[in-house]
Amino acid sequence: MKNRIIKIVIALVITALIGAGLIAVLTRTNAQDEDSTGGINNPKIRSVITNEVKRFDSSSNNLKIAESTSVVAEAKSTITNAVATTNLFEQSDAAIALRMEELLDEGHHRDALYVARRIMGSESVDVRSDVVSTLGWIGVAALPELTMMLNDSDNEIAEEVFTQWEMAVDNINNEQLKADLLVASSYKFNDETDLDAVMIKFGDLDEDIALDSLVPLVACPNRNLAEAAKEQIEFITGEDYTTPEALKVYRSESKEDK
Repeated sequence: MKNRIIKIVIALVITALIGAGLIAVLTRTNAQDEDSTGGINNPKIRSVITNEVKRFDSSSNNLKIAESTSVVAEAKSTITNAVATTNLFEQSDAAIALRMEELLDEGHHRDALYVARRIMGSESVDVRSDVVSTLGWIGVAALPELTMMLNDSDNEIAEEVFTQWEMAVDNINNEQLKADLLVASSYKFNDETDLDAVMIKFGDLDEDIALDSLVPLVACPNRNLAEAAKEQIEFITGEDYTTPEALKVYRSESKEDK
């Protein structure tokens, strides 16, 4: 009897250790998958919005902007069994894209976003196009992923990404948040037309927020971006931009005149 109890205890311990090992492997695999897409852990973009997006409004398919909520934590904790316990990711990209669209239609927007991250780098143009449509429907929560797809190798997809990206950015009402996102995203652009379209958005912001955001961009290594930022500063102030110090003096005098 005693030996039987000992064997049972040993079996339970072994089972527990195996289970713990599997959990650790799955956790590492999940983190690697998310890192490989760059979406959930994008250091520049995700850090800007991760503590600001609070709750999903399924009636309008937009995310409300609020304080003190982690999108990363929610994305990791709300994946449903429909995604997590199947062999979905062993299927073709086209089949995965179909499931992504089904999840979106069923209202599982975070799950759809999770799946979209897995195939946003697909070699299939059609699959990437489906991903862009899904990300655009999700809106603000998909801005990190939309930002990463801005330089898609297919021109038509790149244009659609930019359209969806603009629409998502325009849904952000917090001006400082929008400015931070525009700055972080601007490094993805090199085409002058696209850069001009991004810089114009600074003109809709509070002047102080816009100028504080634009000045550091003038010193960035990307000369097209630096020049676009400089031109936007001059458009906002109506003065030639020379140095940060001269701009500071101008801003101080402008406030005194008001």
